[in-house]
Amino acid sequence: MMRCVLVVRCVLTFLVFTVVLSTSARANDAELRAGVKRAIERAQEYLVSQQLPNGAWSERLGVNALVMLALANSGLESDHPTIVSGLKALRDFEVFPDETYDISLTIMAYAAVDGGKANAGRISALAQALEERQRPGGGWHYKKAGNGSDNSCTQYAILGLREAAHAGYTVDRSTWRKAQDHWLRGQIGSRDSVTGAGWQYGALPDGPASGSMTVAGIGSLVIIDSFLKDDPDDGELDCCASSEEKEIQKAIDAGVRWLGSRFSVRSNPGDGNWLLYYLYGLERAGRLSGRRFFGDHDWYREGADFLIREQMAGTGEWRRTSPGFESDPLLSTSFALLFLSKGLA
Repeated sequence: MMRCVLVVRCVLTFLVFTVVLSTSARANDAELRAGVKRAIERAQEYLVSQQLPNGAWSERLGVNALVMLALANSGLESDHPTIVSGLKALRDFEVFPDETYDISLTIMAYAAVDGGKANAGRISALAQALEERQRPGGGWHYKKAGNGSDNSCTQYAILGLREAAHAGYTVDRSTWRKAQDHWLRGQIGSRDSVTGAGWQYGALPDGPASGSMTVAGIGSLVIIDSFLKDDPDDGELDCCASSEEKEIQKAIDAGVRWLGSRFSVRSNPGDGNWLLYYLYGLERAGRLSGRRFFGDHDWYREGADFLIREQMAGTGEWRRTSPGFESDPLLSTSFALLFLSKGLA
């Protein structure tokens, strides 16, 4: 009888503890969502306030496209005056873009507004230009001219082509194939390693991997694989994974393990710079692969909590003191806003 009483007490204690934890978790979730919503609204207000009378934010096309992408993805409607004038400013740029980042981000900005319907022709022309700029080895670099490629430009080319495809443009299957080979060839280390294998900025696996380039590799391979599976070479859907598909999944899993064993939202693992650029890539890799965790880390919860704390109280912007483009609050705020809004969706 005494043992029965003890068992009942233990069960009741466990149930009470579970209810308390569950209630606490729900409260924490509600608090986080409220904090994210406030951070998004303040970031939107900051970016809207920085728009120039001509609808642009900068003389640089890529900056305007990134800001537009962030605002559209964070919930500003297509008929919002900022979106309307921002789209006009993008269309009014006199010179057809030559740089991979500019082309890719402009595609993504157009596609983010009503699925790109109003700018389908422009998206197609830009996507075709992207395909023409692909290097024989499957990667991309800054411009069409020249040799070599890098994983950052290649990441954005893949993101741009994904949005173009969803907007109705048909990406050549060979483009996806070559890009897939680029990422598989460039992974650093053994895919069987317990701590995984990542990617670096350069196309060849001859240097230390970084978080920003590893999430680029994960996200890109997930995107490419989704399009190749939707349109197999023989025109039929396979019931079983091929050895090639298994190798692709192995590469993705190795990248996930690399990131999980070195995870941080406060710094770019293996690099230290380009934090907000890395966080947007982290969001893309996490969301597109359907993962909530990298290792034991809830990437969105940890990243959102960090960004909420880092947002400037007075203005709603994010500004990094590290060298490079993240010292520009337009870019930093756009990357942070993309992480918060797309990860929350």
